[in-house]
Amino acid sequence: MEYIIGVDIGTTSTKVILYDDHGTQLARANNGYQLYQDAAGMAEEDPDAIYQAVLTGIATVVGAGGIAPTAIAGLSFSAAMHSSCWWTPTCNR
Repeated sequence: MEYIIGVDIGTTSTKVILYDDHGTQLARANNGYQLYQDAAGMAEEDPDAIYQAVLTGIATVVGAGGIAPTAIAGLSFSAAMHSSCWWTPTCNR
C-alpha cells in the first residue's frame, strides 16, 4: 500500500493529514505558531517555527499511521501566498 501526506501551512498553524491510497484518512496533526502583529496593518511569522511545524506534523502522522517513510508516494503542500514567501527566491522582503 502507498500513502499520501497533505500539508496545509496556515497563518497560525500547520495541519498535516495522512491518507492511504484508497483515500482513507489515517492520521492528522495540527501544530501552531505565533502570528506577530507589532503594528497596525502588519503581520509576521517566524519561518523557522513554520518549518518545524511541518517537520513535526509529518513525523507525527507517519508515526501515528505506523507506516514506513518509503511507503509515501506523494507529499502535497498548500499555503497562503504570504505564508510561504520565505521559500521563494523572488519574495519581496
